[in-house]
Amino acid sequence: MTATLAFPDISGVRLSQDSAILRDFPLAAGKRTAKYEAAFDRHTLIYDAFRLGESKIVRLLCPRLLNLRDDLRAGLGVGGKAARIRQHRRSLRYEVIDVVCPQGKALTLDMADQHFEVAVHESTSPLFLGQNVGFHMSKDTPPDWIVDWARYHVSAHGMEGYLLFDNGTTAFDMAALGARLRDETGLKSVAIVSCPFPYGDKAGGKFVVPSKFLQVSMMQLARWRFFARAKGVLAVDIDEMVAPVSGSNIYEAAAASRFGLAKLEGHWAYPAVAQTAQPQAAHSRTVAGEKPCPPKWCLTRGALADRFEWSVHRPSGPLFPFAQVSGQFWHCRANTTGWKAARSAIPEAAKEDAKLVAAFQSHLKASS
Repeated sequence: MTATLAFPDISGVRLSQDSAILRDFPLAAGKRTAKYEAAFDRHTLIYDAFRLGESKIVRLLCPRLLNLRDDLRAGLGVGGKAARIRQHRRSLRYEVIDVVCPQGKALTLDMADQHFEVAVHESTSPLFLGQNVGFHMSKDTPPDWIVDWARYHVSAHGMEGYLLFDNGTTAFDMAALGARLRDETGLKSVAIVSCPFPYGDKAGGKFVVPSKFLQVSMMQLARWRFFARAKGVLAVDIDEMVAPVSGSNIYEAAAASRFGLAKLEGHWAYPAVAQTAQPQAAHSRTVAGEKPCPPKWCLTRGALADRFEWSVHRPSGPLFPFAQVSGQFWHCRANTTGWKAARSAIPEAAKEDAKLVAAFQSHLKASS
């Protein structure tokens, strides 16, 4: 069956490069590195504006506004009049502003002597209606790795829908990747969303506002705009492969769990040859007793765990420490382009893992 393929737009409202005001750095000048300053997003005001179902409410998803907050609120307009803000919520890495904006009314922003026509998007949730889905963000990841990741989770866990946030890929054509995901994986629905915003760097100190806004913000966009009517949601990265669940799959394990959340314990997987930039299929070894990687998760939409914001490692808020480990994933050590750190070394204690080898042989028909 051929999947439905979509390339949905997001609003992407940003201040000009020469804007009179920009987002202030959270970190003091004496503590900032050149890398920190280059990676920090000073310009983005709104990632996306989207309607909540068929209501009059349009939700603005923003990075942390910090010093830009009051000017943005004052500059919002609907139909030529000041916008009526229903609610404004702030989280650690993002902010949400719900505005009353009936169909047919223009949403605008006037700020720092700049005028923006804010594109409002309808919910994309029908694309993934009732499906078990997976999502993550990537940049310049080899297409074969992406296709293999999707193909594996379709085969091993019955994944039906896939959402890829592309953080500014230039190394290959995203349309060609979309066609491969549609035609070669067994998926029912595929969406690729371009989000070429600054990713951010480490916070640089304790009790400092984080500078990485994008990833967690896109997780909330998936939650509210794309997966609002999905069945189950898997959140692991391209280099993370969820181990098969005997007689079941990870979505069913989440649904059967106490809070509707499957906590996934991570284990490093190593290739036979010590070199970087290897596909998932090249990994066959693990180290017995090695310290687990930070956990990942799969949850059931509408369950108790789904009442809290999504995060990379610890969704479900105060419930997460009490969630049981319901599955495992292999974190493929050399499945990286080296953007974060070199990961080519293989521990002497790494031995071939029969379960890992069998899973990849059964479910990972790697791209040639």
